[in-house]
Amino acid sequence: MSISIDDRWAKSFPVIVNDLLNPDSDLAQEHPHLHQNLLSRLEGAFVARGDQPLSRCTHTVLDGYDAGRSDALRFQVNEDTGLINRIDPVLDTSETRATSLCADLTTRMELYGLAGTGTFGTVYLAREKDTKFVDPRSLKHFAIKVEKHQTMLSHLLAAYYSPPMVMTFEKSKDLRFIPTEAFIMLLLTTSNRFPKLDSIYLHDRFQAIVMSPCVDYAPDLHPLPGGGFRRGFKPFTGRFLMKSNGEPLLDEMEACKVGSQILEGFLELADLNLWHNDFSVNNFVVDQDLNVTIIDLGDVKFGLNEADFLSQRRAYLLFQEHLMSPELARVLSVQGWFKTYPDDKHDMRQVILWKFGVILFGILHGYWPWDDQREGQDSLLDFGSSESQIPRVMERRARIMNESLLLNEGLSQDCKDVLRAMLARNPKDRPSLRRLQGLVLTVDIRKSCLETAFLQEILSSFFQII
Repeated sequence: MSISIDDRWAKSFPVIVNDLLNPDSDLAQEHPHLHQNLLSRLEGAFVARGDQPLSRCTHTVLDGYDAGRSDALRFQVNEDTGLINRIDPVLDTSETRATSLCADLTTRMELYGLAGTGTFGTVYLAREKDTKFVDPRSLKHFAIKVEKHQTMLSHLLAAYYSPPMVMTFEKSKDLRFIPTEAFIMLLLTTSNRFPKLDSIYLHDRFQAIVMSPCVDYAPDLHPLPGGGFRRGFKPFTGRFLMKSNGEPLLDEMEACKVGSQILEGFLELADLNLWHNDFSVNNFVVDQDLNVTIIDLGDVKFGLNEADFLSQRRAYLLFQEHLMSPELARVLSVQGWFKTYPDDKHDMRQVILWKFGVILFGILHGYWPWDDQREGQDSLLDFGSSESQIPRVMERRARIMNESLLLNEGLSQDCKDVLRAMLARNPKDRPSLRRLQGLVLTVDIRKSCLETAFLQEILSSFFQII
């Protein structure tokens, strides 16, 4: 059976990326800049990887049926393998995901902890197995994202808007299907703003994406005698840059360093016509030197043209109330205060940049824009768990629609100007990603000049003393 591509899939990234990579295709000729960016990123990734294969599970038997490798065409489009998606939700747990890992993977490394788990997937921490009696500090650490394995056919039959896999070739010339998220990570191999992809294991009912761990090294990051992987190692995500007492953790210079690196990651994605559609305080990690890693690329939007980024409906989630915008507040005030998918044509890229602006404001202030800062209140990050918060939420939405943005007067004028531009009430007044790059660059240059002048003053005084 072959997969027929219809309008739902025709413009999706997994379907057309190989055409865009082919210099002789019509699509590459129509979009030469995108073709070149994709090709150079992919070539750079394979050079960095050397001869290491991407997809490594070699097993071919599923429930006694010789189904072939899970990453091969036969498996991905065969009706007999559709049963891999029939997992009882009760059994699709972090325990099941861990015990269902490919033996090829568990031979290479062993789990020692959990970085996080959710409805659809779990991220484990693992370390190379010590088979050479080497210094444990020299062993590599990994994060392993494990989810239910969706085949190409199962996604098509379920009428999903985009296939779950990208068709690619190993250096051996073997055709392989790998998760779209993994392929995007591969394209970002040379970037410092995203996790580094190690490998993929499509095995039976589950898939595992192995990547760099995105957690700082600590003495207890190692397997325990007797095994076990239930210890929690929570990564230091953006939500911890705001203290529980409503104060920022970082000063302006430090916060701007974090913000500029997030912007750097956005620009690297945008060069490939990709946008992180699930950006939040939980989806970027900060290390002790304030280096940012943007994580969770499972929901990334792609478009060839401007129209491809327009959507007819918005998405509203209770736990994203802190990201509320003036235009969404107005739509909800008419169509239903907590309607999940209100009708409203919008540019998805503007929504993503609004989220970035809100999060940057939060990092700089310690609370969210238009929040009222009454003592003893729960964080808006937790809104949705208690109806008692609804009056406060409604009051804040009214302020978002009608009142000017209040900023900390202790911030520099340049910083305040950027925040006001990003959080302007009218979307048309907000800067595009490229314009925002210029605004932030101007701030950085001015700060660098001030630092240089200050340094010269200190050195001058020093030399006068000696």
